[in-house]
Amino acid sequence: MPTVVTDHRSQTVFSKAALLIAAFVVLVLNAHPAAAHTPCTLNTASPSVTICTPPDGATVTSPVHIVAGTTSATAVQFVEVWLDGVKKYSLPGHDLDIDLDMSAGTHRLTVQAYNGTYFKKTIYIAVSGSTASCTPGTADPSVRICSPADGAGVASPVNVIAAANSSKTVQFMQVYVDGTKAYQVSGSKLNTNVNMTSGQHRLAVQAYDGTYFKTAEYINVTSGSTSITVTISPESATVAPGGTQQFKATVSGTTNTGVTWYVDGVQGGNGTVGTISSSGLYAAPSVVGSHKIKAVSVADPNKSAQVSVGVSESGCTPGTASPSVTLCSPTDGATVNSPVHVVASTTSSTKVQYLQIYVDGVKVNQVSASSLDTYVTMAAGTRRLTVQAYNGSTLFKKTVYVTVAASTAISVTVSPSTASVAKGGTVQFAASVQNASNTSVTWVVDGITGGDNTVGTVSGGGLYTAPNIDGMHTVTAISDADNSKSDSSTVTVGSPTTSAFSGMFTYKYGNTRQGANKSETILTPSNVNSSLFGKKWTYTVDGYVYAQPLYVPNVTINGTTRNVLYVATEHNSVYAFDANGSTTAPLWKKSFLGTGVTTIPQSDVGSTIYPEIGITGTPVIDPNSKTLYVVAATKESGTYVQRLHALDITNGAEKFGGPKKITATVKGTGDGTDGSGNVSFQAKIELQRPALTLSNGVVYIAWASHGDNGPYHGWVIGYDADTLAQLAVHNNSPNGRRGGIWMSGGGLPVDANGNLYYMSGNGTFTASSGGKEYGDSFVKLGPTGQVLDYFTPFDQSNMNSHDIDLGVGAPTLLPGNRLVGADKKGSVYLVDTGNMGKYQASSNNQIAQYLDKVLVSHCHEQPVYWNGLVYISAETGPVYAFRYSNGQLSSSATKSSITFDFPGTNPVISSNGTANGILWAIEKPSSGGAVLRAFNALDITEQLYSSTQAGSRDSMTTAVKFTPPTVANGKVYVPLKGQVAVFGLLK
Repeated sequence: MPTVVTDHRSQTVFSKAALLIAAFVVLVLNAHPAAAHTPCTLNTASPSVTICTPPDGATVTSPVHIVAGTTSATAVQFVEVWLDGVKKYSLPGHDLDIDLDMSAGTHRLTVQAYNGTYFKKTIYIAVSGSTASCTPGTADPSVRICSPADGAGVASPVNVIAAANSSKTVQFMQVYVDGTKAYQVSGSKLNTNVNMTSGQHRLAVQAYDGTYFKTAEYINVTSGSTSITVTISPESATVAPGGTQQFKATVSGTTNTGVTWYVDGVQGGNGTVGTISSSGLYAAPSVVGSHKIKAVSVADPNKSAQVSVGVSESGCTPGTASPSVTLCSPTDGATVNSPVHVVASTTSSTKVQYLQIYVDGVKVNQVSASSLDTYVTMAAGTRRLTVQAYNGSTLFKKTVYVTVAASTAISVTVSPSTASVAKGGTVQFAASVQNASNTSVTWVVDGITGGDNTVGTVSGGGLYTAPNIDGMHTVTAISDADNSKSDSSTVTVGSPTTSAFSGMFTYKYGNTRQGANKSETILTPSNVNSSLFGKKWTYTVDGYVYAQPLYVPNVTINGTTRNVLYVATEHNSVYAFDANGSTTAPLWKKSFLGTGVTTIPQSDVGSTIYPEIGITGTPVIDPNSKTLYVVAATKESGTYVQRLHALDITNGAEKFGGPKKITATVKGTGDGTDGSGNVSFQAKIELQRPALTLSNGVVYIAWASHGDNGPYHGWVIGYDADTLAQLAVHNNSPNGRRGGIWMSGGGLPVDANGNLYYMSGNGTFTASSGGKEYGDSFVKLGPTGQVLDYFTPFDQSNMNSHDIDLGVGAPTLLPGNRLVGADKKGSVYLVDTGNMGKYQASSNNQIAQYLDKVLVSHCHEQPVYWNGLVYISAETGPVYAFRYSNGQLSSSATKSSITFDFPGTNPVISSNGTANGILWAIEKPSSGGAVLRAFNALDITEQLYSSTQAGSRDSMTTAVKFTPPTVANGKVYVPLKGQVAVFGLLK
C-alpha cells in the first residue's frame, strides 16, 4: 500500500500551540508594571536610572531579581542590564523587572537607559550562590530542561536551566535554538541566558557522553533581541602600493558599535598584507596584490563583514597601432615569481569585447574588458604567455616568454607526520617553516589553540601531552608569518577509535555508493560552527567542476610526500593539488586540449551543461597502480571524440599506451541504426554523465545524452584497467530508443560478486516480453555486461510518455542486499538484489518496498546510508532521513530544517565510526552563489553550520548542480564554477 511521509512532530506541535495560547492569555491577564511587583520610588533627577532591587552592597542568591525604573523628560527607548561590563539584557521601554543568573562572587551591576543619550546607574552586589536547581531525570541517558517550561511565554534573553543524567561522564552540554548552536558548557548541568528574537522557537538541550542525547521543546518569546549586523564602506577599493584607504564599519542592533579590524585574517594586519588601524585606516604594502578587509563586531564576534582591496601599480599605456595588444607586465624575457602579475591594454577602432590569457597555449583567464590587471599561477620554468583580444571581428594578441622562478611561498612541515602515544604520554613535534624570516608557529590540537584536557595539550615548543582517554587527534602548526599556511600530524592515543582515512578513490567513497567517510576524526558536531569552522582557501581551476574531487593520501610528487586532491573540469583539465593547502598552485595539471582540439561547445549538442563539455563524469583512481582513469570529450576539426585516459597520479603522464578512443557497436535496429542492423556509439550525442567505476581490474563507463537530444541510448562499456582493451559492451535499447543512464552523476554500485547496477531514464521497455530494452528500470549487469536481472515499475508506460524518469537519480547498495533509489515522482524504491522482481502490470508489490510519492519532488541524487539511516534529498525540498532496519525503510522520515532550491542537494556524511556524524550538503541558491550546510546526522532538523552565518567570510562562487562535496581529514572540498573552495577548522 502506498505510504505517505508525515512529520511525526505535527501532533505535538498542535498541542503545544494550545498551551501557548493559554499561557499567553494568562500572561496578558497578569501583566502589570514592574513597580507593582516591587515598590520602586524613582529618583526625580532627569534623566536618571533608579535600581530598586537589589540594594547597593547587598548579598543575594542567584538568579538575582532586578527591578529598575527611569526618570526622563524625553521618551526612554530601551533599558539594558550590564554585568561586569558585559551586556546581559535589553528591553524596549522605560523600566524592567527580571531575574538574572549570576555566578557566586562580587559583581558590578549596571542598568543603562537610552532616550537619545545614554544614562545609567551602577551598584555592587555579592552573590552567595545559586538557588536555581534542576534535578536530572532518571532515564539513562537523558536531558531535562527545568526552565523555561515547554510552551512557556518568556522574554529575551531566555534563562535556560537543564541537567543531564548518564552512567558515563557527561563531557559537555549544548543549547540549540531552531537548529543553531547558541551555547556550550563543560559538565552535566547548565544555567545560562540566551538571546532570542520574538516569536516561537524550538529550544533543544543536547549532552555528550561519547554519544549525543537531547531533549527539545517549543517556547514563545514575547520580546526578543535585535540581530546585530555589520557593514563596511566602501564595498571595494583600489590603492597604490604604500598608499592608504579609509574604511568605515557600521554596526547596528547593539549599543556597542566597536569592531576589530583584520587584513587577510591577521588582526591589525602586518607588513606583508598591509596594516589597518583601529579607526579603519588601511595602509597598503609595497607589493601589488589583492587583500580582504574584515570588521568583526566586539559585541558579537560571530557577526562580521568583509570587503576586497586591490593594491595595484600604475596603468598600462596602450600602443598606437590598431588593433594591438600592449603587454606591460611581465616583459619579454623577464624572470618572475608565481603568481605572475599580468598587466595589459588594447588599442582598437571598434570595442574590445574580451581579453584572454593563455599560458603555453592553454587559456587560463578571460575578462570582458579592454584592459586587465591580474595574477596568474604558473609552474616553474620557461613559459609562453599570450594575451589575446577580440573586437567583434578580429582576434589580435601579444606573446612574450618568461622564466618562472621556483616558488618562494611560505610552507610549513610538521614532523613526525603520524605518531602513537599512551594515554597521558608525550610526543615531541617539530615544525619547519620555509621561505619566511619569522619561523615561529602557533600549535593547535583539534582546532583548539594549545589544546585542552579532552584532546590533549601542546606547548609552544611542540610537546604534545595526551589526554587520559583513547582517541585520534590532529596536532597542527600554523605559521605566525602567514596564518593561512599550516601542516598537521595525526596522533593516536591508546587504541584508535577508527582506522585512519585511507583515501577517496571513487564517487561517494566506495562502490556501494553509500556516501559516508567513517574515518573523520577532526570534524565533529561540537566544532563545526561559524565560530570555529569556515572557508580557509580556494584552488583556482579553468572550468566548471561537475566531477566530485578525489583524495589520495601520501603521494610523492617531485620528491615531496603529500595528501593530494584531484580535480577534473569541463575545460578538459585534471589538476593535482596539495590537499593541506601548503600551496594552492597545482602540483601538476594535465590538459586534453591542443591545436585544433577544443571542448565541445554547449550549442553544438544542446546540453544542459554550460558553456562547454569536457570532463563530466567523476574519475576513478586505482591506488595500487597509482592511476587515475578519466573520460574527456573533445571536438577535433569538426569531429567529436571521447577518450579514456589513464594518468599517473604522481605527474599526470598517460599510462598503458593511452589514451583509448571510445568506440562500440551492437546488433540492433533502434535509433541511429546504420540500416544494416548495427547501432554504434556516437561520441557527439552521448554524454558521459555517471561517475566511472573500477571493479576487479575493469573500468566501467556509462552514458546518456545531452538533454533528450537523440538519437541516443544508454551504454555501459568496460575496459581493462591495465591494457585499456575493451572487455564489455552493454546497450539498453538496441532495438528501441533512449534509456539514458544519467543518474545525476552518480556511480554504478557494485556488489560483492562484482555485479553492477544502474537506473535508466525514459525509453523503450520490452524486457517483459523477451526484448532487450530497459527504459525506466533498475538493471543488474554481470562483470561482462550481460543483463542478470531487473525491476521495472508497473506504470513505466505512463512514466515514459510523461517524462517521469526513473533514473533521474542513482541507486545505492544497502546492507542486507537492498538497492534504494528514487524517481521524478518523489517515490522511493527498495529492491532485493537477489530477486529484483522484474515487471508486473498491476503494482510494485513484488519488490522489497515501495513508498509512493513520499518526497516533495524529483530526487537528483544517490541516497546516502549511515548508522541505520538512509538520507534522500528532493528538488526544491528538504533532505529526508528514513530509518532502515530489517531490510525495510520507515514509512515516515525526519526532514531537514532547510529547504533546498532547485535542483536540491546531493549530500555526503562524515563520522568517526558511528559517532560524530555530520551530513554535508551544497545548496545552489536561485539567487546565485553557493552555500555549504552541515547538519547533525542523527537529527537533521539541527543545522550545525551554514556558510552564510559569517557574513561574506565564507562566500563562494557559483555552485554546480548535482555535485557533492568531498570530506577528508578535517577538510571539506566544495566543487564550484572555476574553483574548489576548502573549508576546515579556523585558527
